[in-house]
Amino acid sequence: MYLLLIGTLLLPLVSSCPLGCSCIEKRFLAICDAADFGSVPVGLPSDITELSLSKNRIKLLSDNSIPANLGLIKLDLSENQIFDISTLAFGARNSALQQALTTLTLHSNQITLVPTEALQNLRFLQDLSLGGNSIKWMRAESFTGLTRLNNLDLSSNGLDQLAADAFKGLDNLQSLNLSENSLKILSPGMLRHLTSLSTLDLSRNSIRMISPGSLSHFTRLDELFLTANRISALDPGIFTTISHNLKLLDLTRNEVTSLKHGVFRGCNQLITLKLGHNMMSYISEENEYPFQGLYKLRVLRLDSNRLISLPATSKAWNDLKNLQELYLSGNLLQILPEFEPITMLPGLQKLDISANLLSTLKAGSFRCFPNLENLDVSNNVIS
Repeated sequence: MYLLLIGTLLLPLVSSCPLGCSCIEKRFLAICDAADFGSVPVGLPSDITELSLSKNRIKLLSDNSIPANLGLIKLDLSENQIFDISTLAFGARNSALQQALTTLTLHSNQITLVPTEALQNLRFLQDLSLGGNSIKWMRAESFTGLTRLNNLDLSSNGLDQLAADAFKGLDNLQSLNLSENSLKILSPGMLRHLTSLSTLDLSRNSIRMISPGSLSHFTRLDELFLTANRISALDPGIFTTISHNLKLLDLTRNEVTSLKHGVFRGCNQLITLKLGHNMMSYISEENEYPFQGLYKLRVLRLDSNRLISLPATSKAWNDLKNLQELYLSGNLLQILPEFEPITMLPGLQKLDISANLLSTLKAGSFRCFPNLENLDVSNNVIS
């Protein structure tokens, strides 16, 4: 009787499920991960909507490799050995699979070119991951037909060339990840079709410069990541065209030596600005105030630069009324200025000036921060 009861309880988990897979009927899910499959197993339940085949040894997706009668919404083929995907790998046009699939993960395979012909009929696809492959360059119109695509991951491919029309047709794309590639320059036309983009990640490339006009198409951009590149100069007004919605700008770990007046002109929606781990030795205060107009800024990171002093004039800081966190650790500051009385950062709650060369804290150094809650002065030489 006990054996019969156990068998009855387990029936929804194993009914009509290939050996090596776990099928969970209540979630319409089949998990076939790390089962040494060389191809898609046969006998999958016809009503599943999610299939995971990660960490197997699939090398080729031939015609109808994925049963076209499956109404899959999500398909995960990451961490296989896939190097080729045939035109009809996902079935003929208008198959059940093509009309249902919204998420396709091909991360960490051996794909060398975007499989345009195989993907072009997946008209309802919203999320596509091609990161961790070997796609070195992208031809024009690589994503033809994917008009509903919202999120695209092309990270860690070694990409060093993008055709001018590589992203043509992706009018609804909101998030693009191009991090950990080999791009050297951000030029006009490279991403010109991505007018709906809200998040762009170009971190950990080899970008040395941002050409004027290269960001002019991104009128809806909320977040821009340029972390760990080789950018040394930021021309005034370079972010003006994307300033209307930009809330986060990350320039950590570049080679920026100075901030010119007007470089953040119009960025009055910016909330977080990260400039840590660069090469700045000063912040200009002679009629050049780079933080002017940043009325909504809450977090400013200037840590691990080469700053030897801070401007004491009110014009340098006066627009930062809403600043809550200021990071200045890891610089070469020997003294904090006695700020002008009219200078006031009423919103500042956290100030980190650790790991500098401060030997003395003057009485007037903190009078402009009436609501300070967290002050870090560790690892200095205060006597």
